Amino acid sequence: MFDFIFVANHMNQVSSLDILNIFALVAFLGLCCWNDFKYQVIPNALNYSFALIAFLISAIRFVLQQSMDSTSAVGNIYSSWPSPEQSLLGSGVCLFVTVACWRLGAIGGGDVKLATVVGGFLGPWGGLTALAICHILALVTVTCDLASRHFKTLRVRQLPTAQELKTDLQRQVPMAGFYALGVIGYFFGGVMS
Repeated sequence: MFDFIFVANHMNQVSSLDILNIFALVAFLGLCCWNDFKYQVIPNALNYSFALIAFLISAIRFVLQQSMDSTSAVGNIYSSWPSPEQSLLGSGVCLFVTVACWRLGAIGGGDVKLATVVGGFLGPWGGLTALAICHILALVTVTCDLASRHFKTLRVRQLPTAQELKTDLQRQVPMAGFYALGVIGYFFGGVMS
């Protein structure tokens, strides 16, 4: 009887951490989208505080899981969320990938930090999956936007001038919304199940 109460108590704590993790991730992405759309900047304080929250949640979850009986069936129920090592590795992998994109001029510095935090919440594979979905959606959206802007020119079988294309390609695209869609795509893709 005591073992059942102990395990049930820990299950409630871990599931509460899962809810906290999802809430923190949604709050982070929501605040990033708001700032990116409204001000075209993602504050460093926002990125740094949520990176710390992601790591703390994974560390607390890891400690709680270690305190459970490892032979019970409950011990690895929540293994789909990253451990502290996976959280750091996810941040590092997403940082590496997005720094390469930033060096090519494809994204801004705030987007690099945003992706690093997403990697901290989701781990390396979750972060990379969300990044892939994000950048594919951004590429399709920007391509459709360019085509729609120059539809009249293309309809009369003329190409847009180099200056028009250069101006269009230098426009800043708020990427936080695409990152949020990438995370949603990751969750709905069944990766967490």
